[in-house]
Amino acid sequence: KFVPYAMGITEIEVKAGEKLEANIDLTIDLRSTANQKAELYFGQLPTDPRDNQPLPMGLVLPVINTGKGFIYADVNANYNSEGYQNPMELAFPNPLHSSLINLGLISQNMIVGIAGRPGQKGYDQPGISTMIVHPDLNSSGQYNTAYMNDGRQWAQLPEFITPTPPADPLDFDAVGGKLNPDRRIAWKAPKDSDVTVLRMNYMTPPVHNPLIGTDIGASQAHFLWEIYVPASTQEILLPQLDISAPDYPVLINYEPTGSDAAYVYGKNTIELEINAHYMTSKPFRYNSNFRVSDVNLATWAVSQDSYLIDVSE
Repeated sequence: KFVPYAMGITEIEVKAGEKLEANIDLTIDLRSTANQKAELYFGQLPTDPRDNQPLPMGLVLPVINTGKGFIYADVNANYNSEGYQNPMELAFPNPLHSSLINLGLISQNMIVGIAGRPGQKGYDQPGISTMIVHPDLNSSGQYNTAYMNDGRQWAQLPEFITPTPPADPLDFDAVGGKLNPDRRIAWKAPKDSDVTVLRMNYMTPPVHNPLIGTDIGASQAHFLWEIYVPASTQEILLPQLDISAPDYPVLINYEPTGSDAAYVYGKNTIELEINAHYMTSKPFRYNSNFRVSDVNLATWAVSQDSYLIDVSE
């Protein structure tokens, strides 16, 4: 638990092969009354289909869209503290601060709320619901109170059907069912979502630290395929690519790990990740106004879960 007091922003140019040093001066005093304050009511997190209990962990991220990228003003985990009471207060930098103006940056503020499963073995489990709120300014130039404490707002987690998920989801290299010969993948997504994104990744284990005899952080997912379907579609048949296809075969682990690694990922072990997106424009029509870029620019809520499957033939 911490309270951020100051921020610094600078812009640098990184060139391959060159060493660069830069000073980042903490010129933005987040304790100043000139900053914008937002109050947020947070809670009623969505239900985890594993145990039908509310997701236990909550995180709030005040984020600044600068027009050139996103900057986190805070990582607020107060919801997880004993005796937490609403509302929480979030501080955003004054959009007219010289540090922003001199760099030609705009300041569009948003609040990102995250609900998830408890961390295990030093990192987060799959199974996260994310909500984004753009707080409105009132006539006095102050933010209206924002709300993330209505369970109906949160995106429910998707559920896996085929291939079957692992029996022990806390075993981070446990592999679920084998991909059937027809290459069918089926899942259960929230009925009111707009777009489902399936990602197929190969996995490598976290970095091992020999000094302390353990691994640091989470395993790494490396992108292979990304498939977009309307939310009404809840099963697909993966295409069979001809051997002449570029980079064939594309559903393999390019860096399989040996048995001495903390987490073992074989060459046919692939992560299947399912993401249910809610889009800003309502009514959303997948077949008439969908762009891939909308997923990043116009999503106000998304939930995801993932597990390992066997794609060997």
